Formats: sequence, C-alpha cells, structure tokens
Amino acid sequence: MSKICFLSNHIYPFHVGGSEMVIKNISEQLVSFGHDVSVSGWDVKNDMVRENVSIKTLNNNKLKSVLESNDVIIVYSDAFLQLDQLLRLNDAYGKKIILFPVGFTAAKASTYLHKLILDRAGKIKFVCHDSVYVDAKMLEEYNLPYSVIPNGISALEFNESKPKSYSNEVLRLLCVANAFPKKGHAELFAVCDLLSQELPIELNIYCHTPSWDVGKRLQSQLVNYSKSRPYKVKFNIDKPREEVVKSFYDNNLFLFCSLKEVAPLCVIESCAAGTPWVSFDVGNVSNVPGGLVNDCATKDHNGYIIPSPELFKKQVLLIKDAISADNYSRLSLQGIEFASSRTWERIAFEYDAVIKS
Repeated sequence: MSKICFLSNHIYPFHVGGSEMVIKNISEQLVSFGHDVSVSGWDVKNDMVRENVSIKTLNNNKLKSVLESNDVIIVYSDAFLQLDQLLRLNDAYGKKIILFPVGFTAAKASTYLHKLILDRAGKIKFVCHDSVYVDAKMLEEYNLPYSVIPNGISALEFNESKPKSYSNEVLRLLCVANAFPKKGHAELFAVCDLLSQELPIELNIYCHTPSWDVGKRLQSQLVNYSKSRPYKVKFNIDKPREEVVKSFYDNNLFLFCSLKEVAPLCVIESCAAGTPWVSFDVGNVSNVPGGLVNDCATKDHNGYIIPSPELFKKQVLLIKDAISADNYSRLSLQGIEFASSRTWERIAFEYDAVIKS
C-alpha cells in the first residue's frame, strides 16, 4: 500500500471537467486497491472525504506537508501552479513524482519551467494519455521514457448503453465543457448559428461555476450571449453528476469545438452513451471511433486551432453527415464498443503498475 496524493489546479467538484473526472475515478479505484489516497487542489474550499478519498485544500504553505506525508505525488498537468516549487522541494525529500504533462503547455511557454523539468527528468515518471499528442512527442525528442495510460469512463455510470437511431426531429446538441479560455464556446455558437439556418436545433451546455475570476466573467458573457441566439440554448450549471451522465443519453449529438485538447474525456463519455459526436481535430480524437473529425483547420505555434469560416462550414457538413441514415446508428455502435474497453475499472490497473514501478 502507498500513500498517494493527486495535485491539480482543478479537482473539485466531481461532476464536469476532464481533470476532475479523471482524478475522481482513478483515486476511488486506487483506494479499492488498498492505497491511501488524497487529492488536493486550488479549487477545494473545505477539507472533506468522499468515497474514502480525502479531498484537501491547497495553498503555498502545504507542499512540504504533502511531501512529508505521502510516498507518491501525482501531478495532473505541468500547468499546476506550484509545480516548480514542488520539484525544487522534492530535491530534499526524494519522493516519487508522477507527472501527466497534459500537453506541456506551461513548459512550452516558460523557459524556466522547461529547464526545471528537464534538469529533474530522471527523477520524474512521465505519463501521457496518448502517444500521438504533443507531450509524448516532446518527451521523445529528449529521449525521455514515458508511459501511456488512456482516459476512460465509469462502467457503473454508463451501464444502459445501446445503439441509437436518429429520426427527423429537432436536433438536440450537447456540449459538456467548463468556461475556460480556448474551450471553444464562441466557436460552438458560430457553428450552431450556421446550422440553425438549415435545421431546427437546440443546444444544451453543461458546466460548473468556475472558481477563478476569468472563468466567471467568461461564463457570464457566454450565458448573456446565448440569449440572443435564434435557437434554444440552455446552460445547465452545477448539475448533479447523474444529470450530466443522463444528458449524454438524452441528446442526439455531442458537438465539440474546443481549440486544444489532449484526450478529451467528454468525447469518450459520449461514445459510452452511444451518442455520436463531431469535433475539431484536437488531441487524440482522430483515434476515437464513434464520431467525425473536422480536419479543416490550421494551428498556431502553440497548437491551438485557428478559427475560420471554412472550419465552421465544414463542422456543419460533418454534423449533417453524422446524423444521416447511413452513419448515425453505425457511429453509435462504434462508440459503445470502443468505450466498453476503456473503463476506469480496467485503466486503474495501469495507474497501479506505474505507481509500483
């Protein structure tokens, strides 16, 4: 048994968000393996215990305590605000650090952090969600070893899946994405504005209230903007996890317009519900069955998709293609079959192996 602590900027609440759901599910699975697991993040307001996992507040004075009281530290994203401090402090403690770079976005933007990670690379275990993404390629450039552990879904949550069909009705579109910059909400509206000229649609967006000021302002702007759309838009904010899962079943198509991702969990969850998806070509979506990928895009030097009218028009064409009689049921079945092999219950064994290695 090991004492393990997950560290991330965004950890709680446990209902919407890629990092939040990864950390929730894996921490609970590792507890079932006999490990003592805690999670700690900047968005935790009060200490609590959920499913035998300790959820703890984090501040600049607690890193020493984290290192002193745990055997293994798992850092989710190189953008973790205290990563530099953690790595420097660990020089004296020598604890096992497992880092999910999640794109190496922060390291690519900071020469200091980049050098800090490389200088201590021999003391860090790197884990990527897919070998095709930029973080894995960057590690390969430096001849640094890494493990690949995919994202997945909860077999307990998505246990009612069967292939779906689509009839000519109001197209119910779903997007599950929190209000972060570059998450593609403006692009989502641009695509829906075009689509609504050809089909009757409604758009359902699920998210939680951001804990940071930039996110709060962005969410407020998006909600206000949605009120002027020529189609029905509903923001479902801070809904229980059960309702979020149900939304994947209740809607016809998952529409993802994020400008940069790694291994978007929401796309795999859509597969698990048998709901076809259409996405910009971000992260590893081209390796995920059950949907259509919009590759009509160029990217900037940081890997972000550059929005364009052509990109939006292609997204509309793909949506109409996905809901066609020839494709919809086929994509639905493909997604279910793919997701059934990607359960957290199975994936947790891969985390356990890295922890013990």
